[in-house]
Amino acid sequence: MNVYLFSNITLGYGSPQYIYFLRSLEERGGYDTHSVEIYEEIRKPYKIENFDTKRIIVGESLKKPLAYFKTFRNSYKASKYLIRPVLKLLLQVSTIKIILGSYFNKVIVITTYDSKLFAFLSKNTLIIQNFTEIWNEEYTKKCGNLTSSYRDSVNICISPQIDRLEIAKSIYKNATHLFAHNAPPKYFSPDLLGGASGKCVLYQGRIGDLTLANEIISFANFIDQNTVFHIAGIVEDAYKSKLAEVAKRSNVFFHGFINAEDLKSIRDTCNIGLVSWSNETLNTKFAAPNKLYEHMASGHLVISLENYSISSMNDIYNFGFIEATGKELAFRLNDSSDSLVNDYGKSNHDTFIRELNYENQMEAVFKEIDRSLKNLG
Repeated sequence: MNVYLFSNITLGYGSPQYIYFLRSLEERGGYDTHSVEIYEEIRKPYKIENFDTKRIIVGESLKKPLAYFKTFRNSYKASKYLIRPVLKLLLQVSTIKIILGSYFNKVIVITTYDSKLFAFLSKNTLIIQNFTEIWNEEYTKKCGNLTSSYRDSVNICISPQIDRLEIAKSIYKNATHLFAHNAPPKYFSPDLLGGASGKCVLYQGRIGDLTLANEIISFANFIDQNTVFHIAGIVEDAYKSKLAEVAKRSNVFFHGFINAEDLKSIRDTCNIGLVSWSNETLNTKFAAPNKLYEHMASGHLVISLENYSISSMNDIYNFGFIEATGKELAFRLNDSSDSLVNDYGKSNHDTFIRELNYENQMEAVFKEIDRSLKNLG
């Protein structure tokens, strides 16, 4: 059976749950998996190890022509009036091909976004909505008939955070709703914990407004000189000069956007993970960050800036400590002993093995897929 994942980003270390999902279906047998991804210049596609899914990267063929117009491409008008419409058209073409195929064979469609075109999928389609993104404007305005029709056709909806689950129930009203933490599989865990000597911190992810970039930079400025700090991810233009300045410190290392294997090499040398999301949007207030679970799986102490969802989770799992500002977080870490860091890391890894792993979290999802396929037309 063909399985199609529609992703609103280029797959990589920022979207591990989609990769785990497709990989798990392949391992179960009987599924031929495909991904439909948007080409992003900011997250250039790279080969994903042990990933046999056939990838359709919409717009990748345009990267050379677009590179020729680099200055024009980087302007707001070029993006709005040229690049986005072309990518949207190409995505629609790819989507229509898959929709037509659904009238000849049973298919599974896994999607991370709503599309009016999905309303035309045949009744032979099992639709799985991964409710990983919440855009305020999409869910506060009245949707059109086609979008509404699609939402009513969703069979299974997976939410990674409890408040998101309640929102999803109000949108996909006919779906079976399941809750599953964004945890990595058991094989994600390193063979040997405690790769760091002393304190070594990793922040992986975007540096921007919604990730409290100024507080991350402040944290870097106030940590002890003997605490190593690795930063890996995309940086918004407004923060590039500030980050370049703090990276002049001998204990701060900025790696930019790197692939998953290189990121793993850095992660395995660390024993502390920094997580940072604002409360500004629903998507960040109700955060369910992959990196939180990855740090726990790696046996890291997790530290965070104040966030509604992350604070709520810490009340349950006690994975680390949370402060309001980067300066306060740095001072708290400076005052923490190496033994405290190691104790938190061991406890977090135990929680990962016992409960917060992909196999445990997704067990009910795969049972529901099997059940739903038996009832499919």
